[in-house]
Amino acid sequence: MAAEQTAFSVMDAALDPVHAIKFRLDDQELIGHVTGLSFPVGPTKTELMGDIPVADPTNPSSKVEVVGVIEDIKWSGGQTDPLDLRMRVSPTNKGKIASAFGPEGGADVEIMFALYEYDHANNKYFTALSSDSKLVKGKVTQGTKVSVGNKKETDIEQPVNFSVQISITPKLDSGDQSLQVATSMSDKFMRQFGVPVKAG
Repeated sequence: MAAEQTAFSVMDAALDPVHAIKFRLDDQELIGHVTGLSFPVGPTKTELMGDIPVADPTNPSSKVEVVGVIEDIKWSGGQTDPLDLRMRVSPTNKGKIASAFGPEGGADVEIMFALYEYDHANNKYFTALSSDSKLVKGKVTQGTKVSVGNKKETDIEQPVNFSVQISITPKLDSGDQSLQVATSMSDKFMRQFGVPVKAG
C-alpha cells in the first residue's frame, strides 16, 4: 500500500556536525545521522560500516556508531524529489566513496538516515525525518556528482573527518518505499519516496 501523502513542508536545514559528535542535551539543535550507505562496486555491493561514535539523541546515555553525521539536508517532499545531503565521514569511508562514484551521476546507492529534532513540550528528541530504519534505494541524481573533500575538516579535531556531498533521486523500480516524517513525538506520517512500478 502506498504511503499516505500528508501535507509536508520542505526540509531544508543546516545542522551542526560538532553538536552531533560532541552531544550536549541542553544545546537542543537539529542532529542528523547516516546509519547505512551502500553502493555497487563492479559485480559486488559495498556496505559502509559505521565508525563514528556518537550519542543517540533519543537515548543520550547510549552510544551508536554511524557512517556519517549530517551537515546539510534538503528534501522537498515529492515522490521523485531528490534527497540532498552533505555529511562528515571517516577517512576510511571517505576513501571508499571517492573510489566508487564516477563523475556522470546515475550510480545506484542505498541509504539509511535519521534527522532528530528537539520536542520542547516533552523535553526529548524525536525522529523528525528518517528512512524508518530501512535502506531506501536511489541513484546519484543525474547531472550531479558525489563531492568528496580532499582536506580534513578542522572544526572537529577528533575523530578525523571529511566532507561528502551527495544528491540521491529515488529509483523508479525500488518498490513501495517511504520516508517517515514527524512534527512532534506523537505526530508522525509517511511520505512516498519513489513511484512504485505497477506489475504488467
